[in-house]
Amino acid sequence: MDEATHKKRFKPINIRDLFMGKNPRLARWIPGFIYRLLSRILRIDFMNDPILYNHGYKKDVDFARASIEAFNVTLKVLVNDLLPNESYKHRNKHFVITFGKPIPYQTFDKRFTPLKWAAHVQEYTYSLVENPKGAFKYLNKPS
Repeated sequence: MDEATHKKRFKPINIRDLFMGKNPRLARWIPGFIYRLLSRILRIDFMNDPILYNHGYKKDVDFARASIEAFNVTLKVLVNDLLPNESYKHRNKHFVITFGKPIPYQTFDKRFTPLKWAAHVQEYTYSLVENPKGAFKYLNKPS
């Protein structure tokens, strides 16, 4: 879908509608101020306008990059450390987020256990700080 079509069809996130879609009987009993409070806490207006309305038609890495730009963050951290802790309060901070090269699924054969493969991927992820263009490498023999 292109940008113009997306903006014509855009339907913003509405907390009450989400509850109604999941459990209409319960949703009718929740007072309006609870929905407004949840919308404020979750920053739904911020998610709707600068992010979803303007960039919701983008996919994958393009959407991720646009979302990061909307937060206007510029603090260099590892993505593994960022994801559980990034929030609205980090807006206008300095972040550098590095997307490594895709790792083909065929790479993950039976030579290592899933736990060992995860360790190799983790090592690669952390190496991106020093070498953002580096390719995924692993040991040829199990350790």
